[in-house]
Amino acid sequence: MKLEEEFVGNGKQFAKFLQQMVNQIEGDGLVIRGEKVAMPVQDVEFKISFKNELGENKLSIKMEWMDG
Repeated sequence: MKLEEEFVGNGKQFAKFLQQMVNQIEGDGLVIRGEKVAMPVQDVEFKISFKNELGENKLSIKMEWMDG
């Protein structure tokens, strides 16, 4: 299953969007496209990466875990 949220805006709007995601993660669960994502309690791998290729920039923030 793959769920995605898309957002278009400026940096300040994106920061607000991220804060909403943080609040959900810290609360009782993240909701993406109406589906609740069960957040893990432990053994979570966090990644942040930046890529610039031919003028195209990409910043990725990831959380990865295995079902327990």
